[in-house]
Amino acid sequence: MKYVIFENSSHLQKLTKKSDVYSFDVVLCEVLCARAPIDQTAEDHIQISLAEWAQHCYNNGSLDQIIDPHLQGKINLPSFLKFGEVAISCLTSEGIKRPAMSEVVSALELALKLQGSEVNGDDESPANDSSAVDCHVLYTSGSGSINVGR
Repeated sequence: MKYVIFENSSHLQKLTKKSDVYSFDVVLCEVLCARAPIDQTAEDHIQISLAEWAQHCYNNGSLDQIIDPHLQGKINLPSFLKFGEVAISCLTSEGIKRPAMSEVVSALELALKLQGSEVNGDDESPANDSSAVDCHVLYTSGSGSINVGR
């Protein structure tokens, strides 16, 4: 199933590899949030796009608000921030600005490594150096802190 992308919905343009990047990211957001790509149960019968909601939350520094409650506290901050960064880059409405799937895979592998290294207590990992703390300070300087691990 392909997800309708802004650039394709209004102009019925040909689907591309960059369209696949968008679709893949919507699936990732579904997994992270445990929500359907379109919220059909919204008040006043307004449909809410998961992709648009994720972008809105990211831009407002509240991406942690969309995490499935069963995952809260199980994702460490550096891993979550990397995941959020790649997710938002995949959701851009202009296909040409989206990363290639190989770049998405590399970024997700890094996010997984960041998650795994902290879980395994690897002191040599990037997740345990001072940049992880700096990352948290930068993130909390916006609209609040994130409750995902550190």
